[in-house]
Amino acid sequence: MSQPPLDTTRKAITELDEQLLSLLAKRRNLSVNVALSKEQTLKPIRDVEREQQLLARLTKIGNEMGLEAHYVTKVFQGIIEDSVRYQQNFLSSRANPELGQDHYRIAFLGTKGSYSHIASSLYCQARQAQMLELGCASFSEIIDKVESSQADLGFLPVENTSSGSINEVYDVLQHTSLAIIGETQIDVDHCLLGLAEADLDKVTTVYGHSQPISQTSLFLKQHPHLKIEYCASSADAMQAVQRLQDPSIAAIGSELGGIHYGLKPLQNKISNQSLNQSRFVIVARQSVSVPLQIPAKTTLIIATGQKAGALVDVLSVFKSHNINMTKLESRPIQGNPWEEMFYIDVEGNLQQDKMQSALSEVAAITRFIKILGCYPTDKVSPTELDAAQLLSKEDSREFLIERPTSVNFAKGTLGDGNYFAVFTHSQGMNLAQINLDCQASKDVAVDALLLSYPQSQDEALFDHINKTSKDMRLNVIAEAQSATQVQALLSLVSGLSVNAQHLVHQELIDALGHAHKPVIVRSSLDAAAVSVAQITKILAKGNQQLVLLIECDVLDIVKLQQLKADCPCAIIIEPSGTLAHPAIASQTAIAIKALGFAGVSLSLDNKDGFDGDSLAASVRELL
Repeated sequence: MSQPPLDTTRKAITELDEQLLSLLAKRRNLSVNVALSKEQTLKPIRDVEREQQLLARLTKIGNEMGLEAHYVTKVFQGIIEDSVRYQQNFLSSRANPELGQDHYRIAFLGTKGSYSHIASSLYCQARQAQMLELGCASFSEIIDKVESSQADLGFLPVENTSSGSINEVYDVLQHTSLAIIGETQIDVDHCLLGLAEADLDKVTTVYGHSQPISQTSLFLKQHPHLKIEYCASSADAMQAVQRLQDPSIAAIGSELGGIHYGLKPLQNKISNQSLNQSRFVIVARQSVSVPLQIPAKTTLIIATGQKAGALVDVLSVFKSHNINMTKLESRPIQGNPWEEMFYIDVEGNLQQDKMQSALSEVAAITRFIKILGCYPTDKVSPTELDAAQLLSKEDSREFLIERPTSVNFAKGTLGDGNYFAVFTHSQGMNLAQINLDCQASKDVAVDALLLSYPQSQDEALFDHINKTSKDMRLNVIAEAQSATQVQALLSLVSGLSVNAQHLVHQELIDALGHAHKPVIVRSSLDAAAVSVAQITKILAKGNQQLVLLIECDVLDIVKLQQLKADCPCAIIIEPSGTLAHPAIASQTAIAIKALGFAGVSLSLDNKDGFDGDSLAASVRELL
């Protein structure tokens, strides 16, 4: 049988791709009818049960066509997310007709190519509007541009998953009359950018904004000869390289931003964390009305005074009204030494009775309260299927029905009633810091130190770490990202850690499945169902020493209990965001044990903010 010419096949594929795009556009337009119906019935935009039924039916049809369940799920999760966002934007524009413009004057930090510029551009693209660019040199200038009506909207970066909160933004929000009307998140993929003729080995100076420099500290430590020059924005850094025309100078920025300045990537993916995202808030002169069908978030500032337990009293109010808090940030009050202002994000709409009741109670027990804004939540969590729905028939046959009830580390057991405590270190192979972390772990009597970043397999370094931890009965766990790293680390550590997003590679699954050491799989709660399916595949290869580590910024009890029922291995919880705040970290650890999980993981990276005595006492109580 003769093969058709390659050009003929490519033409047929191109035609199919265009048909797919046409169908996706038609599907999106139909979703407007759904939004109009829900506007009248006041039903929420999202119907998770309906979405799960849709995904289950489509994965079944896909399997019959030879399409793997994970592939079908991933494709339609993206389609569903787009539909949800489109409907939410549609209803928001109907509730706030003044925002339904065909162009926006947007003030952002830096110039074309900065991450703020990218976030602003994506916001306008999603609303099919043009952007009139107003680049600014500072966060204060962004505020001024909007307050003076030179700009319609201002984009302010408030936090990054790698470097944390941007304190300067919280400080300017404290004193403005502007309202937060929205939020947006973008993926941040830092590159080292240089001229076309530049070579990485010959670079001597790196320009960058303070945040990207902080977020790429591990890469920079590997090149200690590089001189760092700070700039007001990533765009300014790239402009400097373009202006100076010196191949020994490079900038930290995005590959997309580099295109604007004729720069090429000298090194891709240099962020400390492979999953690196920045969150922006959008400010305007007038607040917006958020339809009740759309998930909303409210941001407020409070000052409690110095009364003991005052902050806990405020948090208890939100808890009593069943309102989830997603962020808690403290900033000093200028002119009042040792007093702090607290910035709080909660999930809820100002139009809801429970929110109004909660805010009234908070106002009665605080010295100061200011609502910065109520706005639609940007995050659209992917609809998940359970592990049984995701597994193919072949995987199901291999699945070990008998769940392992414990995991045996070199020093201690996780499970079977033994509560396991882990300290996580993610600041690179800094031996001095690791020595301090080992000592801190000993002082609090935790079970393991998890080195959460890609490892160099330097036997001398691990010999030093193992000697330091040997007398402390402390297990050392290291992260692996490939099958090669698994093999190199097996003889050097007590256990392995792997980020679930890397388990798309079959060779890594095979290597972990044949390993003779405990494996901790790190995942978010939103991606837990996919992670459970991946763990099942590893178990089927033979390794029964599996642990699922779930990062949580909210203790969603319903989801966590369902996960515990579905997961074929022990689960430990790593609190993040608000749950890891110094004021409540120890109580969080106790709550995790009360919910019946096998252990807790606490980050050491910000340990200076913790009440060490309180945390130590809590962990000892847990153990």
